[in-house]
Amino acid sequence: MCKVLKFVWLFLFLHWVGAPFSASAGTPYFSSEFATPKVETVSPFAQSTPVKYFSKVVLGQSPEPVIPGFIEQFEQGQTLWGFEIGYGFTFDLPPPPPSLGDRTDMEFLYFFPKWKYNLTGVVGKGPYQGALYWVIEGGLVANVTDPEFKSVKTGDAPNFVVAFVPIQLEYKFLNPHRRWAPFIFGGTGVSVGDFQHSADEISTAFEFVLNAGGGIEYFFENGRAVSFNYHFWHLSNSAIKTPNIGLNSHVFTIGFAF
Repeated sequence: MCKVLKFVWLFLFLHWVGAPFSASAGTPYFSSEFATPKVETVSPFAQSTPVKYFSKVVLGQSPEPVIPGFIEQFEQGQTLWGFEIGYGFTFDLPPPPPSLGDRTDMEFLYFFPKWKYNLTGVVGKGPYQGALYWVIEGGLVANVTDPEFKSVKTGDAPNFVVAFVPIQLEYKFLNPHRRWAPFIFGGTGVSVGDFQHSADEISTAFEFVLNAGGGIEYFFENGRAVSFNYHFWHLSNSAIKTPNIGLNSHVFTIGFAF
């Protein structure tokens, strides 16, 4: 009787742990063959547009350009016309000398048409790939508020400056997988105006201009583009007459090219 009970308990235990008593005929429980691996489908996330864009553009995993006519759009000798419009204001750089006290605070509108000529076409590799442009621009700067000196409004608005910047270079960082491009620029020119009547930092109607900055441009299939730009804009007369501390300004603009 004990042997029968032991056999029953053993049978129940093996059945509980999953012993192959119910295996179908002709199908061995143990097999020397490997099972066929399960084929997993690609998740919707891996197929999503942002992931594909990241792998192609950021990681550089796709060798084919995704922008039709990329090279032709930035070929050497291409010319562009456009303009920038924006807002600027002076700031204390360098700090004023004790004899002058506070610098003059000025706010102004900035409107500059421009012409660009592609000097190189697409050159370079990797993150430095891009195109070098010669840029000529000229335009108008006009005060929109009365300048303020030592916390007192001068009452001299509007003041105007007409500037011409013929010597300027712009380098655009290009990637055939994207329609936006960062860029940097710098140049010099001349101006004439009447800011000297409302700002003690300059003393002549004729001033030299230094213009430097950068931005982001988005270009369309038809060759047109829109950009968001920052300018460090400097006026001074190169010591033709004192005082010649100069005016330094931040200028933020939106640009259009066609």
